Amino acid sequence: WNGPQIVREFGQRHGQPVILVGVNNGGATSTTQNPLADRAGEYLPYPDPSWSEPPYPDYRGDRYPAFLLDEVHAEIAQRYRIDPAEPVYLAGASYGAIAALQTLLDRPAQVAAVILESPSLQAGGDRLADRLGQLSDRRQKIYVGVGGNEGETAEAAFQFAEMSRNFALRAIEAGYDVCFSFGADHAHWFTF
Repeated sequence: WNGPQIVREFGQRHGQPVILVGVNNGGATSTTQNPLADRAGEYLPYPDPSWSEPPYPDYRGDRYPAFLLDEVHAEIAQRYRIDPAEPVYLAGASYGAIAALQTLLDRPAQVAAVILESPSLQAGGDRLADRLGQLSDRRQKIYVGVGGNEGETAEAAFQFAEMSRNFALRAIEAGYDVCFSFGADHAHWFTF
């Protein structure tokens, strides 16, 4: 994700230090039977209809915002000289983008912006967009990035990109400051 360079450039542009926190997304614990299902369960507030065979995730992504802001952010505020009331910037890819979006929806006053890379919007994207339009606080910036090669077939890739485009359009219509980026040859992988 090129974190050190991003921190340097952001700090230089804005004249303030940046603390970048990465949350492990492995989904594996000492009791894990299926790391992918556990990870999906942690991040997603709604079922992913593309999940086709067991073990199925225990969807509990509605608890993720409290983890990020009440536990992780609170710990960072204790260790470093930051204002715990200052809104944060959140970034996530795939299911992590859904977790970042869910955090914005649950705690809009605590989130300044979200970066949604390759968001897996098949998992409740319409419901998330509906909730976004219902918020009264719409000062957050939203970045949505997606590729044209994010699927096993051309049709699946088109649908994946179209979900992101439609979500971005709905966010614009709701009054948010949105940046949409499309990379025609980008796949569903971190290097893009």
